Amino acid sequence: MGYDQCYVVKEGKNIIAAAIVSMITRENNQALLHGLVVSKTLQKQGVASNLLSHITKHHTELYCFASVTLQAFYLHQQFTQVSTSVLKDTLESRLNIYRQKKPDLVIFNYHSPVITD
Repeated sequence: MGYDQCYVVKEGKNIIAAAIVSMITRENNQALLHGLVVSKTLQKQGVASNLLSHITKHHTELYCFASVTLQAFYLHQQFTQVSTSVLKDTLESRLNIYRQKKPDLVIFNYHSPVITD
């Protein structure tokens, strides 16, 4: 897709979860989180939450296009649901392509918390 970083969680020699963060272009600071998957046998055991916690330590802002059925999960992970108006053209066009196959996709955004003294 662009400038990608892949994150994996391993148990022994087996990959049990993975996610990709793409920058699309060097000039676009809106990173897209996609391809977040967890082994079926390990879902709902905190693996995805732990992976996201690690990813958010390395990215100050993330966007994610996910099914509305995952709303509670992403909101619990400190993401907020946002409208297309916040997306730059590169991400908005990507969303439109994805919505052709999955029209129920919504946009979630993560901003790292600001630490004040």
